[in-house]
Amino acid sequence: MHGSNEVIHSRENYDLEVLDFKRENVIQLPGLFTRDSIPASRSQIPKQEVADKLMPYNSNVEISILIGNNCTRIVRPRAIVTGKEDEPYGQRSILGWGVIGRVCKSKPESENNKEINVICNKIVA
Repeated sequence: MHGSNEVIHSRENYDLEVLDFKRENVIQLPGLFTRDSIPASRSQIPKQEVADKLMPYNSNVEISILIGNNCTRIVRPRAIVTGKEDEPYGQRSILGWGVIGRVCKSKPESENNKEINVICNKIVA
């Protein structure tokens, strides 16, 4: 696959902390890069109807941070709840529960028509 190279203006930041939803854990993030907007699809955010342990979904909150694998304290699994072999599974981190895998109960209409919008994020710094 070939993609386009695009220069995205950003700056480094080393002074960011995050809190879990219950405000019990404060985590200092490693160095990160900022940008004006984050390309993300809200349809990929699991909601409580998928798993009741997830924090409440608020459509008014902007997606403002993506936490990567360079922050192992956050992404380290603390507990896992599995289903069948090809089903999504729940994973609890220090920040709370998340779902790994496809969580949409039905295919979007565009997918039924074979027109699929795909978002692929890769950042190399």
